[in-house]
Amino acid sequence: MSLSLTPGSFFSRLKAGQAVFTQKNKLLPDPLDARRWQGFRLEEYLIGKSIGKGCSAAVYEATMPVLPQNQQVAGSIGLLPGRGPEIIPRGEEEQAPLAPAFPLAIKMMWNISAGSSSEAIFSTMSQELVPASRVALAGEYGAVAHRRSKGGPKQLAAHPNVIRVFRAFTSSVPLLPGALLDYPDVLPPRLHPEGLGHGRTLFLVMKNYSCTLRQYLRGNSPSPRLATVMTLQLLEGVAHLVQQGVAHRDLKSDNVLVEPDADGCPWLVITDFGCCLADERVGLQLPFTSWYVDRGGNGCLMAPEVSTACPGPRAVIDYSKADAWAVGALAYEIFGLPNPFYGQGSRAHLESRSYQEAQLPALPESVPPEARQLVRSLLQRDASKAVTVTVTVGARCCPSLSRDNSPHSRHGSWAFQGGEALPAMHTAPRPPPMCTHGKARSVCQRPSARVAANLLHLSLWGERTLALKDLKPDKMIGWLLRQSAATLLASRLAEKNCVETKMKMLFLANLEYEALSQAALLLCSWRAAL
Repeated sequence: MSLSLTPGSFFSRLKAGQAVFTQKNKLLPDPLDARRWQGFRLEEYLIGKSIGKGCSAAVYEATMPVLPQNQQVAGSIGLLPGRGPEIIPRGEEEQAPLAPAFPLAIKMMWNISAGSSSEAIFSTMSQELVPASRVALAGEYGAVAHRRSKGGPKQLAAHPNVIRVFRAFTSSVPLLPGALLDYPDVLPPRLHPEGLGHGRTLFLVMKNYSCTLRQYLRGNSPSPRLATVMTLQLLEGVAHLVQQGVAHRDLKSDNVLVEPDADGCPWLVITDFGCCLADERVGLQLPFTSWYVDRGGNGCLMAPEVSTACPGPRAVIDYSKADAWAVGALAYEIFGLPNPFYGQGSRAHLESRSYQEAQLPALPESVPPEARQLVRSLLQRDASKAVTVTVTVGARCCPSLSRDNSPHSRHGSWAFQGGEALPAMHTAPRPPPMCTHGKARSVCQRPSARVAANLLHLSLWGERTLALKDLKPDKMIGWLLRQSAATLLASRLAEKNCVETKMKMLFLANLEYEALSQAALLLCSWRAAL
């Protein structure tokens, strides 16, 4: 492949490739796609056993008996749609000639204070609707009206590492399996005399995943490389949320779902948006005027800039890097160590309000050094604090990456030797930074989720290219083009893409030169300091 490309021609080629990968990433499977105008009534579903319970909802496996692949199953166990939500009695699953498949999960919210009108329910529980598709809300007039109201919650674009709600509707609360034992207090009085719940609530229909991340890690010990890919998936999901102006604010291993691919490699999906910040009026900058302002859930994994915030007339909490910090904490669990911010028995733990970076436990030596450094960078106390990386004598930090790393600069770019900057920025071309006298220092901030994800992508897929001490822009360009061609070919040859192919597609679909140059600079600086 010829590398004699001008920056302009490469930029145009890459943009065309990005459009292909972006479209492929949006093609998420929808089990109800063939039933576009069905699935908006609870009576249409066959409900199985409970698969989860949290502080505000219960989740059950489900399917639609009217789907062709389920008609024989529904008939074999005597279930007919249209007579209320069909529930398989305990023990009958094994008696059926064919075990029913449950590709869906139904989340039933607990309605204590939202009232019983659809409009009030959708308004009160609007955060749960952030990952819902437009089709998901087509069956409720109240939901459509709420979506169109000015200043309502954002509607999150689809992403492979973020849960997708296929249907959202209100219905009367049924007596589901285990309800009287697991959550009697939130049932309506007609189902439980001492219940405090309203008779109607919100139901969300989603894909049924194999397990949560917590459950997966309880029975599996991922290799260091696989654990790095898993951490990368969380960063990709968080980067998408930030790009959409949404903060999850309750990231924990119970709120991450896992689906192994054909090779057993886990695919991670961020779920449960009940605590999210998705207000179009404030974006990721939440005015913190009093202690009554909701800062999110799970105080143990609340970023320091959130947990230490003090209210005031002009106080604002910046959530742009808060979820990335939580990913750094979750990385300890993924790499096989206890989460340092969780207390277990007599084991001492750190508190996000007061810990110091020096107190963070060291990750195992088997973990790639770039991943170890990245986790420590994500867990900096101060989101805007600069990190200083020492570079050895004579080391070339990165491919012509001399740039302004100020958080307020919009002109940083790859400044290629002998040509204009790759993106049409207002930066003059500069020579590659070379340390010629003593030691040099490279300065950066706590990386954003996008920069952190790019760094792991480069570390995982670009080992040979980035290992070169005299790395030049044309080699990076050639590598990106080869990655695009190989990934596109792999995605077309395989019936179902493996996890690594999907991750490469995400990387190539989200290339931004500002974030990519920051990631490359960081990675090369860290490697030079080893």
